[in-house]
Amino acid sequence: MVLILLLLAVAWSTIVALAVIGSAPSGVESLAALGREVATPGSPEGIWILCAMAASAGLSLAWAIGAWRRRQHGKRLSREFDERWAERTHVEARGQARGHLLETRHKELQASIDTLTAQRDALVDEVGAMRQMAPSGLVRLPETDQQAAAERR
Repeated sequence: MVLILLLLAVAWSTIVALAVIGSAPSGVESLAALGREVATPGSPEGIWILCAMAASAGLSLAWAIGAWRRRQHGKRLSREFDERWAERTHVEARGQARGHLLETRHKELQASIDTLTAQRDALVDEVGAMRQMAPSGLVRLPETDQQAAAERR
């Protein structure tokens, strides 16, 4: 629709330009368009008629270009809005995926910590039982080796 209005405005501007060019040689006593004499209003009236036609052509062209620019601006705003919306959706999806991954990893890590804690407790109990059964000084825990080294210094 905007393209049609722009084409009509260009056509009207062309017709007006041809009318002004065609009327100029006669001293603007007669109006001529496309090589034919259209009217003979006289000198001052012909000038006013040509001025009005030129003004209407300029306004129609300016209005058509403005409508085209408004349409282009609207399309650009719509495209930018769609891009921002898609980016926002992707950011939100990434956040949800990250949260789900962290939740899953937290459960796995908690299970691993529980397993390792149980194994450590079993080993500590086993070492404690071995210490009670063996003569003193035969089985040493790593903490006691470090303490002995610290006492020697």
